[in-house]
Amino acid sequence: VQTCALPISPCVLACLAGLCVSAQSQDAMRLRGNIDSVSGEQLRVSPSAGITIPVELKPQTYVQTVTKAQASDLKEGTQIGAQVRTQPDATLNAVLIIIFASSEQATAQPADANLMVGQIVAQEKGEMGPVFTIKYADGQKRIVLTTDAQLWRVNAGQVSDLRKGASVSLSATKQSD
Repeated sequence: VQTCALPISPCVLACLAGLCVSAQSQDAMRLRGNIDSVSGEQLRVSPSAGITIPVELKPQTYVQTVTKAQASDLKEGTQIGAQVRTQPDATLNAVLIIIFASSEQATAQPADANLMVGQIVAQEKGEMGPVFTIKYADGQKRIVLTTDAQLWRVNAGQVSDLRKGASVSLSATKQSD
């Protein structure tokens, strides 16, 4: 299973098995940019001005879309990834919350100082905003959803979601010519 980095802007994520570029190795790589064109089984992606990379879509291409989410989407049982900022009083304020599609159950992982992946198990009203209790592999933590937190939802997508002008972040393997 390939993993995709989640950007902080609306985009389409494509985890691809093949990337057609001139290279002698089978090294995995990440590529971010905009889709310049889509033709059959091939994309042309521009990571920066003046550079275009052809990307071959394989049958096993896995696509996810990322859309803006709302605080009302956060409910008990929801799987999330949360980036947090620790306040002087040790309160954890959410900076970014990614909601995973129900079909994409995230694996609860140990929390570090700024990142956790787990499930919302409780919520309550707080002085600074809603407070969510997140259960992760090593325990539970409470995070505050302030008004400046970014909320995104990852959804299962289709190859047809890959359109000219869309932003993409993909994992791929360099293929020799």
